[in-house]
Amino acid sequence: MIYPDYVIKNAQVITVDRNNSIKDALAVYGDKIVYVGDNDGAERCIGRKTRVIDAQGNSVLPGFIDAHMHLAHLGQDLKWIDCSSRVARTIDDIKRLIREGAAGYPKGSVIRAFHYDQTSLEGGRHPTRYDLDEAAPDHIVILTHLSYHMGTFNTRALERAGVDASTPDPVGGVYARENGVLTGFAMENAFFRTAGQFPVTYEEMREGLLLADAHLSKLGVTSIHDAGNGALFLRVLSNLKAASQINTRVYAMILSPEDNMEFIDKFSGIGFHTGIGDASFKMGPVKLLLDGAMKGETAALLESYSHNENSFGMLSFDQDTVNEKILKAHLDDYQVTAHALGDRAIVQLLDAYENAFGVKAAKDSRFRIEHCAVVNDDILERIKSMSLIPVIQPVFMFELGDTYNKFIGGRVDKTKCAKSFAERGITACFSTDCPVCGPDPFVNLYAACVRKTATGAPIGRSQIVSIYDAIRMYTLNCAYAAFEDDIKGSLEPGKLADLIIVSKPLGGLDPEELRSVRTVFTMIGGKPVWDAC
Repeated sequence: MIYPDYVIKNAQVITVDRNNSIKDALAVYGDKIVYVGDNDGAERCIGRKTRVIDAQGNSVLPGFIDAHMHLAHLGQDLKWIDCSSRVARTIDDIKRLIREGAAGYPKGSVIRAFHYDQTSLEGGRHPTRYDLDEAAPDHIVILTHLSYHMGTFNTRALERAGVDASTPDPVGGVYARENGVLTGFAMENAFFRTAGQFPVTYEEMREGLLLADAHLSKLGVTSIHDAGNGALFLRVLSNLKAASQINTRVYAMILSPEDNMEFIDKFSGIGFHTGIGDASFKMGPVKLLLDGAMKGETAALLESYSHNENSFGMLSFDQDTVNEKILKAHLDDYQVTAHALGDRAIVQLLDAYENAFGVKAAKDSRFRIEHCAVVNDDILERIKSMSLIPVIQPVFMFELGDTYNKFIGGRVDKTKCAKSFAERGITACFSTDCPVCGPDPFVNLYAACVRKTATGAPIGRSQIVSIYDAIRMYTLNCAYAAFEDDIKGSLEPGKLADLIIVSKPLGGLDPEELRSVRTVFTMIGGKPVWDAC
């Protein structure tokens, strides 16, 4: 008889199978789950070398699958200068943090700072190049907004990138000016293209990915769908995977923010296709960027922002361009997705999908919508009719929710609307868009099951879902969105042993307690990668 390598017993095993079964125990052999059932059955499996873990009544569930995050950016966030509202409440705070951070680097080198939020800063303005010049006059400084869709460059950075007052705004982007003079602040395609002039090095990327991987394992995230980081990311990740140095499973979208369309064309030309790879590292969908971020008022809306009747956000491309690129990718049998946060961008994407499906039937295309934040009943019906997959971030309603309440008012009742998707039988996925928001799955679950902002304000509470529905949207549905629901996303015999043990029993837990839950054991493919048991 072959005995399992691991038995976990005395557990609340949330299987996420078709019946939402709750079991007492499971067993793992090699990289697969081989038994899910009661404690007695598990006891009979135990051999001399089997490691037995007593879960003490706490929950065991599939490893979380974050269906939209940025692994490289998380790694850079962990490495570089944090300017978030946790540590910076004024422009002077940001200048101090950058000054201190720059002190350890040679003059002329690139300094990267992240995550500032102008709405949380005293005065409510974006930093300018002059602020950054004062903080680090001898360095190239790039300060990235928490949305990652905009930021500020100091004078040295603008000069090195060849950007001056005569530089035209690119389509879908803006260089901010005062009296014709650049302030250093740039949005959307203007920011992406300028930041792209300062790529991280191979070693910076490598170090960041290793930091991010370890961080995710500790949180119980076993798989991610990376939302696109360009060629260097794919090269470094490939090498780390080949050396078995990265545990997190990665489904990588085909995107480079600074040259979105050109990058897609390159991949299409060589045929490096959706689905190439294995269960550890696989190519995902072609991804377009259609609009921006709510915090920066660049998410494209059908109705104006509630606090600014003249603001509707911005689209990155015209309809004909979007139609052309999506149709080409569909005809070449790529999965397709797009960043479409506001309802105007979502409608643009839906029109493009309908155009593509009119030329070639959808079959099992599993086309996605990244963010899919602000919707209405017509949008919901169109998503259902095309069997599209919305990839949403409930955590936005917690971490960024006060801004959403202010910027779109009553439309929050149809924003990140997990319940509306579930009621219509739409397969929605959860994600965090980390590092825009933190990657902690239990904060995300709290946001979905409670719908309050960080200050305690209610936000679209008609969209509250149960903990079991939320877990399904964070596991099996995400596996489905990557064509992997047959191998992971639920705890069933024959599936990959990607699982976690957490610090409390989630069944029956008051949703208000979700933020206090921690992962104490993480396993990926039968290998423990975090063990605090």
